[in-house]
Amino acid sequence: MTSALRWGPALAWMGLIFLLSSQSRPPSLAGEAPDWLLHGIAYGALAALLHRAWTGRLLGPPAPAGVLLAVFAATTLFGASDEFHQSFVPGRHAELRDLVADAAGATLALLVLRFAARPMPAAPSPPAPIQ
Repeated sequence: MTSALRWGPALAWMGLIFLLSSQSRPPSLAGEAPDWLLHGIAYGALAALLHRAWTGRLLGPPAPAGVLLAVFAATTLFGASDEFHQSFVPGRHAELRDLVADAAGATLALLVLRFAARPMPAAPSPPAPIQ
């Protein structure tokens, strides 16, 4: 898989987040969903896309802990930079609880990917018939 195919989706998602956070009144994408849930979903998706970019896959053998930590750090740092960026947008402001929701979404996504990647234990063999 080429670098563009690996990193393109993550970079495009980051661009979309930046675009939406640049607007004084971003469009409502999910009706009445709470803001913390939208942040969690958006940054969980970003973590999954960054995981895919770093490893070249979403599932398969579990990624090393260092990769998971790097993905978490990159996602959370992007969330922090986005909150900082919002502090300069009229009508918007930075909120620590949004950053906490971003980090929680990234954590949940990485936990799902980590445990989904574990191989399932083999089913036990049926007992031998009694003769």
